[in-house]
Amino acid sequence: MRSLIFLLLTGALLQSVQAAAAGADELPAIAIIGTGRVGSALGVSWGGLGHPIIYGSRTPESESTRELVARSGNARAVLPHEVAEHADVIVLALPFSAARALVPKLGSLDGKILIDPLNSLDFDGKTARVSVSETLLAEQIQALAPTAHVVKALNAVGADNMMPGRDFRGPISVPIAGDDAAAKQQVAQLIESLGLDATDVGPLFNARFVEAMAPLYVYMNFFARPPGGFEYSFSQK
Repeated sequence: MRSLIFLLLTGALLQSVQAAAAGADELPAIAIIGTGRVGSALGVSWGGLGHPIIYGSRTPESESTRELVARSGNARAVLPHEVAEHADVIVLALPFSAARALVPKLGSLDGKILIDPLNSLDFDGKTARVSVSETLLAEQIQALAPTAHVVKALNAVGADNMMPGRDFRGPISVPIAGDDAAAKQQVAQLIESLGLDATDVGPLFNARFVEAMAPLYVYMNFFARPPGGFEYSFSQK
């Protein structure tokens, strides 16, 4: 009888340990609002690494969205305003004007991380000029979601080069700016899991300088070099 009880207790303990280990190995879910080139690249890449992916799409049942979901591992698609209830990390991979209109509709964002890869640019192909059409994007997003942790990142990296299997040779640096150290650390880990170098450049105030890198990035990739041929890389001691 004692042997039976011992076996039962041992089996229950083993199941408990296995369940705890499985839970510890689970990667956090990531919500990505937008299924364009940036949203798709990040979703497929992080999904391939084991993160559950929740896409926010205006057409979650469309053929193209279903195809993207199928390529993203453990993934699904919902309407954009529904993503916040499913993940604590949210990527705003959509035009700035759309993001600004959507953020107030996302519901409670208390303590959630908003990764902001947003740009707002004017592009003049005739004069080969690229300029910022609106400034302080990250600070505007933070004002709309004051209890969230906004982290500026990935606004000056090519979508193709966000993929681990990219053809680009050489290191690629991604500056990140935000006011919460823990949020920046988590975002840095996500960025580095893509084979990119995350560089903490300080508080969200400095996001204005990160955003100012985008016009030069676009100019170099559209007028000076082939698309995807120019990336930023920082040397650090």
